[in-house]
Amino acid sequence: MLTESNNPLATASAAVAGVAWLVGGLGICALLFLFAPASFCTWVIFFGGNVAAVMFGHQGRSQIRASGGEQSGGRLAAIGLALGWTGIALNLLFICLAVVLAVTAVLVGPEFTKLFPWFGRGLQGF
Repeated sequence: MLTESNNPLATASAAVAGVAWLVGGLGICALLFLFAPASFCTWVIFFGGNVAAVMFGHQGRSQIRASGGEQSGGRLAAIGLALGWTGIALNLLFICLAVVLAVTAVLVGPEFTKLFPWFGRGLQGF
């Protein structure tokens, strides 16, 4: 009698996505105000973990389908995929925002800090 087991890649997808959101996401928020270079390191964990979660999730789902019912874990793969794609979308959104701010700062010049006073003083005003 065969017992149904969770696909290891589906489990890894959910686990990696959870760790990426916990360590990377919370680390970015917490360390941004304390030590910005460490915030960049946690961003790398966040982005890389979400990319890995998406890759593991897609591979796990395809292996589950190919197993013919011998493997389970479709929900774990779906959780990893949802968290992974959401994290990637947030990363792309923040990268676009940073590029727009940088281009605006270059084009506007010194007047930029008048438009966005919080940008000129850095994190001192928080």
